[in-house]
Amino acid sequence: MSDHKIDEAEVRALLAGVKPRGAPRDILSLGMVESLRTDGGRLGIVLRLPGGRTDVPPELESAIRSALSKVEAPIDLSVAATVEEGPEGTDGAGLTGVRKIIAVSSAKGGVGKSTVATNLACAFAADGLRVGLLDADVYGPSLPIMMGLDERPRAAGGKQFHPVEKFGVRCISMGFFLDDDSATACGANWMCSSSTFLREPEMRSSLWPSKSVSMEP
Repeated sequence: MSDHKIDEAEVRALLAGVKPRGAPRDILSLGMVESLRTDGGRLGIVLRLPGGRTDVPPELESAIRSALSKVEAPIDLSVAATVEEGPEGTDGAGLTGVRKIIAVSSAKGGVGKSTVATNLACAFAADGLRVGLLDADVYGPSLPIMMGLDERPRAAGGKQFHPVEKFGVRCISMGFFLDDDSATACGANWMCSSSTFLREPEMRSSLWPSKSVSMEP
C-alpha cells in the first residue's frame, strides 16, 4: 500500500486476524470496529469497546498495529463516544452510575453461579473495567469465601455501605454481616432484612463506581 491510497478491504482483512485476549472471535465479527477512515494518507480506526470503555487496552492496540504493519500509513486509533443510557446515566435498574448489569442465575443450587460470577468479575477488572460484585444469595452467601475476604464493609452513613475491594472488584454480600460460626438464618426478621438489602436503591447506591459493570450471582 502507498501513503496516498489505502485499500480498506485489505485493512479489514488484516483486522479480521486480530482476536482480543479471551474473546471467541476477531474484532470485526465481534462488532468492535465502529468505522474506518482512509483520507489524507492516514488510516483512522474507531473502535467500540465492551463495558463502555473509552481507552484502547495496550494489548489490543499492540495487536492491531502489529496486524497492520503492512499498511504504509500513520494509524490513528480511537474509541467511539458512548451515549448515556438514560437521563441520569442509569440502565433503568435504579443504580445510578452503573452502566451494565450482568445477572448470573439458575433454578438450581450448587451449579457454580458464584464461581462463574466471581471469575467474570475478576476478568473484567483485569481488563480495566470498573466492576462491582453483588452476592444476592440470602441463604448461603459465598462471596467472602470465593474472594478470600474476612473484613466487613464500612458504614457510609444512613443505609449505605462502602464495598470491600479485592483484585480490583468491589464486593458486597450478606455474608460480610455474618459471624464465622453463624448458621444461615431463615427467620422472618432475616428475610425482611435481606429483602430490604437487595431491593432498596438507597442501600445499593453507594456500592459501585461510576460507569461500572455489576455482576449479580
